[in-house]
Amino acid sequence: MITTSKEKRGNLRPYLTPKQLEEPK
Repeated sequence: MITTSKEKRGNLRPYLTPKQLEEPK
């Protein structure tokens, strides 16, 4: 998954799974 400007704004949470939230890569 690439990091977009929306992700940097904190909008990444809605389309990330709880496991990914625990392990930010």
